[in-house]
Parts: sequence; structure tokens; C-alpha cells
Amino acid sequence: MAFGLVPVDRRQKVLAFIESRKMACNVYAAQFLMEGLFDNGRGDYALGLMTAEGDRSWRHMVEDVGATMTLEAWRPNWRQVVDWNHAWGAAPANILPRKVLGVELLEPGAAKVLVWPRAGKLAWAKGKVPTVKGPVMVDWKQTPGNFA
Repeated sequence: MAFGLVPVDRRQKVLAFIESRKMACNVYAAQFLMEGLFDNGRGDYALGLMTAEGDRSWRHMVEDVGATMTLEAWRPNWRQVVDWNHAWGAAPANILPRKVLGVELLEPGAAKVLVWPRAGKLAWAKGKVPTVKGPVMVDWKQTPGNFA
């Protein structure tokens, strides 16, 4: 789903399978899981996974493990060596500005920027995304039938 390889006529079936598995992937693959969900209209489900409880969650890293940075694995005891400051586990750090705020750089050097939030049922989001041309400020709100 994240790479656009699933034929259109099979996407709903594949998305249903993905959702049935929840977060059945490692922290590295979570990046691609989030991309595929947001890019295929499942932002609400993706946000639910980002805030979910359970062993395979960022919430678990913070609340149960006591991490202050993202880990290389969902649980330290699932690997022999676990880095406690690992970019693989930091998918929300780039997914939130790119998908929830909706800021995507279309050309090198931020010469062209698209703002296209895909946040499902969230009521609002506000943030600043730094670029080499200066920050992109985003502040949006939505109610049924209205997005501003």
C-alpha cells in the first residue's frame, strides 16, 4: 500500500487484511504501514495505532518501558542489542507533519510545497514545519461538511 503497488480493485481487501493485523510489524516497517494507511484514506486507523496501548506501540515505549526517545524495537527484550535512540522507531515524527498537518515537499529545496492534510476525523491540528525556505505554518479545523 505504501508504494502504490496494490491494484485499485484489490485495495479495500488489502486494507481490511492490514487492519486485521493491527501493528503486526517491527518499528522499521511501521513507517510504511503508517504511509499506506494515511495515503489510502485510513488516517483514523493510523492515528489509533499511533496512540494504542499494547506491546507494539509508541505509547508502550514511553509509559511501560520509560523511553524518552524511540527505540529500535517495540520492547528492549525482543532483540539482543537495542538502541535507545533510533530513527527506525520514530515514524510519527515525520508522519504527523507530512500526513496530519499535510506538509509535503514536492521539489528539492522546498521550491514547491503541497499542504494536504489527511487526518481522518481529527477536529483540528496546528503546527510549524521547518524547511530551508522558512517554516510552513499550518492551522486547520474541521467540522462535518467544513474544512478550514
